[in-house]
Amino acid sequence: MVVEKDYLKQYEIAEKLVSEGRYEDAIEHYQTAIEMNPEFRDAYISLANLYMKMGKARRVKAVVRRMLHTIEDEGTLYLSSVLLYQIGDFKGSKKLIEKAMKENNTPDYWIVLGNVYFGMEEYDKAEECYNEALRIDPMNEEAWNNKGFLYFTQSEFDMALNCYEKAIEINPSYRQAWYNKGYTYHAMGNLSKAIYNYWMALRIDSQDEVAWNNMGNALYNLGKYMESIPYFMKSVKINPNYEIAWNNITLS
Repeated sequence: MVVEKDYLKQYEIAEKLVSEGRYEDAIEHYQTAIEMNPEFRDAYISLANLYMKMGKARRVKAVVRRMLHTIEDEGTLYLSSVLLYQIGDFKGSKKLIEKAMKENNTPDYWIVLGNVYFGMEEYDKAEECYNEALRIDPMNEEAWNNKGFLYFTQSEFDMALNCYEKAIEINPSYRQAWYNKGYTYHAMGNLSKAIYNYWMALRIDSQDEVAWNNMGNALYNLGKYMESIPYFMKSVKINPNYEIAWNNITLS
């Protein structure tokens, strides 16, 4: 007989090991938790996310297949679709989210389907999905943000900014919209506004190495070469493997 605290203990150990960077040991404990309780969805999801962090896309797919073999409810279909989307398996992700949508019709599902179409570069269909999500929930900040990024990729910068501003109006703590707004201003050459929006994103999440690097880039492009270096240094302190920031330090 499996006692709940036993598999939960294995899961907690795995989570702690991940935080310590001991990934292989963590994998062993996640797998033990799953063996003890094959319907423990959180363990599958955490294991898949760890494999993704390690760059092991095939392992992610294997975990998803194993999870769906045991648990195939609507929520699991949705989460599995997100995982496959994140590793670039757009066809597999689309199949799962469309299956989930037969059971329910939520904004989150439309957003995932929109993301899949975006990944497949079917931009008109992606926009239709984001619009449908917003029809159901006009206050969905993620849909506004993703719609904004869709416009950005098509160089519709003003339309992108309008979407990001709507997302921020709904949720002022939505870091991704602040970052994307900064990135859009950066692309437009408005470096002062780019810096402001990057800084707003960093106030929400100070561990975003990409935002620190882009702050440094904006300062460098303004001719503030020495001022840019601490931002690049902060970026590599957060992620020592971030080669772009290391290259920027060399150039500065």
